[in-house]
Amino acid sequence: MPSRFWTLSNEDSRARFFRENYVAKNGGSWSRGPRGWTWSGTIEEKVVSPQPKKKKTLFRKGKDDK
Repeated sequence: MPSRFWTLSNEDSRARFFRENYVAKNGGSWSRGPRGWTWSGTIEEKVVSPQPKKKKTLFRKGKDDK
């Protein structure tokens, strides 16, 4: 069963536009092979630092509570 990415880049009626937009967004290039269009390039993964978790408390001190 072909993946959604393969179908969009090969069998869809707007496949040419999909490939052009994909290259504009991710770089690389498309080449035509015996099994259809294939994309070659590298996707740079963005490193996301995790946000520190907030400590959950049942009771919070308000301005009046000291």
